[in-house]
Amino acid sequence: MNARGAVTTCSLVICVGSVWAVFAQRQQLAIVRAGRQQLPITTDEGYAAPTAGQSQERQSDSTNSEELLRLRSEVTRLNARKRELTGIVEENQRLRTQLENSRTNAAGDSQLPEGYIRKTQAHFAGYSTPENTFQSLLCALRDHDGPMLLQSLTPGAAQRLQARFQDPSQETQFFKDMDAMPGLALQNRKEQPDGSVQFEVEIVPGMPKQTMRLQMISGQWKLNAPF
Repeated sequence: MNARGAVTTCSLVICVGSVWAVFAQRQQLAIVRAGRQQLPITTDEGYAAPTAGQSQERQSDSTNSEELLRLRSEVTRLNARKRELTGIVEENQRLRTQLENSRTNAAGDSQLPEGYIRKTQAHFAGYSTPENTFQSLLCALRDHDGPMLLQSLTPGAAQRLQARFQDPSQETQFFKDMDAMPGLALQNRKEQPDGSVQFEVEIVPGMPKQTMRLQMISGQWKLNAPF
């Protein structure tokens, strides 16, 4: 081989080596870039920025935390409402028990005050005396007899009660409320200067008394009831 051939062969070998080196560097650079894409991005502060998947997970966690707090608040509110309703139910039961005890006590003769008129034993007695008017009143209340009840009252009291009875539900509720009334006792009768008669009326033994007045109208005694 002459000198020119040797030089040409060496140049060809060097050229091929250079091309191979460049190709190898590009492959290494591609591998490095691919690795960086799989790693989280690091910011200047030195921590890795979250990837898209991590951001979605954190957003989901935040939403779940807010929903949990809302549910806890709702449970707290419902528990407070439950305690309020429990108190109302207990108070209602206490009042019912007190009323039942009063009615039970009223059922025994030894527990009734003098002159006590039981509603279960009341009868229509007309209106010739104040006592008869109360008998007729109790009879009307027991039988839910609206017309008889109105006949026992003064015109003003009857007009007020009749206005309430324009609504049938109001009339039904009125007699339902009066069902709890066991009877009454007439005490401390007092003649008034205007000719009316006033009584202290004890409805349930041991409970506060009520003042009721009757007036003579057209020869009949009528109750000026506070209905």
